[in-house]
Amino acid sequence: MGGGVHNSNYELQRGLIRRRGCLFTAVLVLITLVGCISTSYITIDVSCIGDANRWLQDYPGSRVVMMDYSWLRPFGIGETRRILYTPDAAEEVEHWYRQNDIDLGLNGDRRDDGTAVLRWAAAPYPQGEGAVITLYSSCAPQLAVGE
Repeated sequence: MGGGVHNSNYELQRGLIRRRGCLFTAVLVLITLVGCISTSYITIDVSCIGDANRWLQDYPGSRVVMMDYSWLRPFGIGETRRILYTPDAAEEVEHWYRQNDIDLGLNGDRRDDGTAVLRWAAAPYPQGEGAVITLYSSCAPQLAVGE
């Protein structure tokens, strides 16, 4: 009789140990999964900002008129639109941006090799002298949660 009670306690303890082990493993898998997703998310965000800093530089002497972005920070994950004004002519601005694209291309870089779609446009200022410059980035917009 005594052997049966002892055996039953042993089985109960063994079952608790298995449940704790499974719970520990499940929590560990969840933490690892969150860590991997977070690392990937941050890597994409930083990559997009780095590409935008290289390809979509502010035109020298221009000033920011407006900027909006759809997620956490400009030129990161989501969409960003930055509008600049310069007293220089639109043709001069276009030449500067084209030359920047060519210079970076000579290094073997291509504007859309990264995760983001990067675009610039220059147009004459509609209310007088100068030019309006639009810098646009779309970086993995499907990852911008709640957008």
